[in-house]
Amino acid sequence: MTWELVLIAVLAAPIILLPVVYVWYLTLGGLIGIVREKRRAPAKVPATR
Repeated sequence: MTWELVLIAVLAAPIILLPVVYVWYLTLGGLIGIVREKRRAPAKVPATR
């Protein structure tokens, strides 16, 4: 592999990976928020008639 291809690969990797990492961050942040909210809220018992 020539140095030009290595340079292109090094420069392209962050451009490709940053959006992927951002989506993972949003997904995991949402899941963690849901888990925290479920732990904080008391369990709701349905009323019986």
